Amino acid sequence: MKELGGVALDGGRYFTPCPEIDGITLDKNNSFSWDFSYRYFTKGTFLYKLNQFFYFQESFSDKFSRDRLFEVVLLFESEEERIEFKEFIRNNWYKRNEYLKNVYVPNIPNFHQYKEGAFVDEYENAIVLNKMLKEFRNSSE
Repeated sequence: MKELGGVALDGGRYFTPCPEIDGITLDKNNSFSWDFSYRYFTKGTFLYKLNQFFYFQESFSDKFSRDRLFEVVLLFESEEERIEFKEFIRNNWYKRNEYLKNVYVPNIPNFHQYKEGAFVDEYENAIVLNKMLKEFRNSSE
């Protein structure tokens, strides 16, 4: 038995276990705090297999919901790829604004208990990280 968190998305049409969380520290000398965090799955892990198990693909909305999830959640081939990618991020994060060109940011409301714009920043970072992951894989081929 194992206790896990999960989330129902798109009005309950899609269910997934909560992805793993990790963070990036841009300054290699500072190992005490992250500059930003990201969510991810790694293929072959229990959480990813459970994510696949819950994915029925019975309708277009299931596929749409899953595709939208993986726009903001990274999917790694292996733990080694994830570690190598973190170094790629540190070396290329200065190009963040270039990756944001032609990106549509949906209306994300502010909540008074959070820093203004925090959710927009997290959304943008997730989009940028997915674009960077594609670039990272292309440069590794």
